[in-house]
Amino acid sequence: MKLLLFLASITFGLTVFSQKEKNLQTISCDGLRQSSIKASLKVDGKLQEGKTHRHDLINYGLKIYLEDTTFRVVGFVAGYDCHSRAFFDFNEREYLGNCIYARDPFIKGVELGDLFIIDCINVEKNGKRYLVHGLQFKVE
Repeated sequence: MKLLLFLASITFGLTVFSQKEKNLQTISCDGLRQSSIKASLKVDGKLQEGKTHRHDLINYGLKIYLEDTTFRVVGFVAGYDCHSRAFFDFNEREYLGNCIYARDPFIKGVELGDLFIIDCINVEKNGKRYLVHGLQFKVE
């Protein structure tokens, strides 16, 4: 009986810990204070300004950098229009960390002429979370 109670306690504890960790690792677009720091996007070590190349996104991935290195990127939402050019036809995905790795299936769907958006950039400093203004790029 003691063994059963012990195993039940362990299972409950692991479930609560797992859910707590999961909640800490989510991206929030609402309820966070906006930070004044700026984010930039680099592909293959090159700063992207207003446009990016499809070939480079697919082969090198991308990385978000912050002007203030005392903050760290928790995660972000990336998205692009889905080629029909309809208003509601948009593909998006949430990422933890500050990058999308090369050959990620999500960015393989990006086509020339798409608008690629990085939004809901969650950053953290001293245990507090903030939002950073999003970025957008035309894919060439």
